[in-house]
Amino acid sequence: MKNITILFIAAIIMEISLVTQGRPGQVGGQPNVDQDPPAYPPPSVSVVKCRHFSKVIKHMKATAAAFNEVKNWSSLKAEIRGYNVNESIISLYKRDPNSIGSLWDFYLYKIWLERENIHRLETDTSKQTKVKTTHGNVIRSLENDLLRTSACLNDNNNCSCGKCIKPAIIKSIVNRNRFTLYSHVKIIDALEPTTLFVRILSIQDTRLMSFLNDNIKWTGTSQVLEKSWLGIWSEFDVTVDHYKKIKSYFTLHNHFLNIIITKLYCRHLLCMEKISDETQKLSYATQLTTLLDDYKHMLIIQDDPNVNYLSKAVEEMATKNGDIIKTTSQLKTNIESMCSVLECSGIGHITLTKYDNEIINALNTNKKIDLANSQSDEIDPLQNVKDFLDLLQDLFNGLRLDVTRTFLSHIDHMLSAPDEQIMQN
Repeated sequence: MKNITILFIAAIIMEISLVTQGRPGQVGGQPNVDQDPPAYPPPSVSVVKCRHFSKVIKHMKATAAAFNEVKNWSSLKAEIRGYNVNESIISLYKRDPNSIGSLWDFYLYKIWLERENIHRLETDTSKQTKVKTTHGNVIRSLENDLLRTSACLNDNNNCSCGKCIKPAIIKSIVNRNRFTLYSHVKIIDALEPTTLFVRILSIQDTRLMSFLNDNIKWTGTSQVLEKSWLGIWSEFDVTVDHYKKIKSYFTLHNHFLNIIITKLYCRHLLCMEKISDETQKLSYATQLTTLLDDYKHMLIIQDDPNVNYLSKAVEEMATKNGDIIKTTSQLKTNIESMCSVLECSGIGHITLTKYDNEIINALNTNKKIDLANSQSDEIDPLQNVKDFLDLLQDLFNGLRLDVTRTFLSHIDHMLSAPDEQIMQN
């Protein structure tokens, strides 16, 4: 009996020692944070989306309830500004960019509210009503998006998917699967409004305009681009009209660049038409196509009618199926159409310069000229296009246009959505 008592006491002492000192892999009874977390299967995109959307919806509803109780608009504004929606966007972007959906609406709402003058917000009752209405519309947009993708709005916590995955598991997965950036620019930086909206094109518009010193008069282009930017933030709401404003902003900037590349190509098509040596003509066309592909890749252009027509025109001129008069006339019409919304003019008649004619003569008489591998001290008729693309590359150096295109995909989706899914003015 005495021996059994001694053994029992010894067991108790050992248990206390383990709790105090920690079991294997623990320190002081706490998990050893230096150890690798256990491996878990990654959650589905819908589960992750459920958690992020439910969290922001809960936050927005709590803030909305305070509208009727608190007169401190500065505090309420801070509540919205303080929510880290960028973290949620990045988390979903890593898994499936299309799953971000209406989080972009909350992102826009947050930026719009940040730009609102707090004095105006505290004194202007119509502005207060506008904020309340927009706040509710953003909640509705988030809820509709979530309902279309998963059944996550069932319980009191606004997320039945909370049972599917624990917060600690999400943390371990993030730690084990660090996001590999697709470029040197971090996504968190790409979500800065001026970066996401590629504001550099307006800031550096005069540098871009310098590529067309002849014929094009950029009379009101800078003002149009600036006005389109301010129009996005003057008022915001989840409406067809506002989505159209955002779409128009990007369309105008696309037109701005397309006018330049189209005008540059007009001259090169005229040059091609006068090249009699078929080998050099084909080489010329190949280089024009390659550079145009670089342009489309750089801007992540999928289906732009103006750029598509340029590609077709180059191909036709290279295969003798092109009508140079008809082609240049159509290109001029395309430029005029884009200029009509950008307030530029003076396109004039497209003619070749003395330098262009010298290049044509050289290509017709010297078959050894290699346009694909031209050096700085050799003939290169395409240098102006290359310089333009180099400038774009320099301007886009700090951007993530893949993120911008994801944002634009949401805008396009909402504009094509059934009427009941978005507000109508």
